[in-house]
Amino acid sequence: MVRYDRLWETMQKKNITQYRLIKYYGVSAGQIGRLKKNMYVSTHTIEMMCAILGCSVEEVMEVVHETPEEVETIHKALEEAETIHKAPEEAETIHKALEEVETIHKAPEEAETIHKAPEETDRHDASPKSQDPPAT
Repeated sequence: MVRYDRLWETMQKKNITQYRLIKYYGVSAGQIGRLKKNMYVSTHTIEMMCAILGCSVEEVMEVVHETPEEVETIHKALEEAETIHKAPEEAETIHKALEEVETIHKAPEEAETIHKAPEETDRHDASPKSQDPPAT
């Protein structure tokens, strides 16, 4: 997985804002958004950012290797992506799988809670569990 956290640190050191990138250097807001989300951007975009900031690639991005759980989740998401053109309602499932990858990567201790099944609730019992005694 490619992460662009270093880009924001380098921009701060060089005192270049997102506004300046868009307004004065012609970087599209869409590319800034993709970088914020650690999504794919072209090598042209990376090269352009390095030229603007006067820095190396290592000061803009880093490659972080996924854990086996993340790889499995990514593979599941890709398999499900093949069905999107057949069933667009499955897009939500893919989105959730990708969010799971992000959560596992950011906070491994939270990964366990993602895999737990939600607690079952009794929907047949609609009565309140406790009632106040009648006023006397």
